[in-house]
Amino acid sequence: MADEQLMLYAPPVPVIPAGTDPAIVKATLDNYNTLQQIALEPFTTLFDSVVVKVLLPVFTSILGYIFGLRANNPEA
Repeated sequence: MADEQLMLYAPPVPVIPAGTDPAIVKATLDNYNTLQQIALEPFTTLFDSVVVKVLLPVFTSILGYIFGLRANNPEA
């Protein structure tokens, strides 16, 4: 279900017919890139908030504890 919702937010790829003026093609592609960035911004913000600021520090703390425990106690 989440993939379907993501597809609803993503703008469709523009169809550019052959022989279109290069200035119009550039403007169309620039608009598409801008819309795509706007559509994906909430997801990148969520990824940054959850993974980078929460899960990554917790994961590295656990690994640091495990490897620190092994370094101080070679029998473990």
